Amino acid sequence: GLADALMMMKIRYDSDQALAETDKMMRVIRDEAYKTSIEIGKEKGTFPLFQWEGYSKSKFIQSLPHEIRNDIKTHGIRNSTVLTVPPVGTGSIVAQTRSGIEPIFCTSYT
Repeated sequence: GLADALMMMKIRYDSDQALAETDKMMRVIRDEAYKTSIEIGKEKGTFPLFQWEGYSKSKFIQSLPHEIRNDIKTHGIRNSTVLTVPPVGTGSIVAQTRSGIEPIFCTSYT
């Protein structure tokens, strides 16, 4: 997860540098996720309720790079929801996986 990546980069989780690096990483992930959903939308069609007029009113969609917004307007998008950041907290322990963006939760229980 993110905490592991920051540790490998020797960046403190609660630092300004961590925020800056996380912002860079998440922009790449966001942009590639949206581009991929647009490409799948070209092949398979948009999600059933897609309408640019409503979709484009989202502040998040408005914050996307112009090229991506234009491609969504022109071609549509396959997925109504593109980004999520699970698992978190104790849910990751139950699933026996990493904890997404959260730092290490607990290394042992008593």
